[in-house]
Amino acid sequence: IKRSKMLILTAEQIKLQASYIGVYLGPHPTDMYKDKSSLSKIYIGQEAVIYGIVNNVKAIVTKWGKPMAFIRLEDGSGTGEFTVFDKVWTKIKEKPVNGQIVKCLVKPESEDPIKGIINSLEIIC
Repeated sequence: IKRSKMLILTAEQIKLQASYIGVYLGPHPTDMYKDKSSLSKIYIGQEAVIYGIVNNVKAIVTKWGKPMAFIRLEDGSGTGEFTVFDKVWTKIKEKPVNGQIVKCLVKPESEDPIKGIINSLEIIC
């Protein structure tokens, strides 16, 4: 029996695959990161590190003139809506856009649907 080599795809290649055919044939792009919680397993009040794909970003300016944003993230186990308040949003140099993988420190405030606050955000790819 001849063994074939296993093809290892990068997160970027997996995202492209999904954009071409509409689904992930292999693992979700965020599954390759081990130091994380999944959206389906985070609880109210528990700070957790999650990796997710940005599905939507809505940046606004409050009536007090402070910038903030609402971000929808998806990680293969679920989707969550998160708020990024001005102190965190202004520290982010490169703002996230749809399709990017981000690493976030989040604090959930609601489990169904998943909603919470992002306390830090780093763009991975």
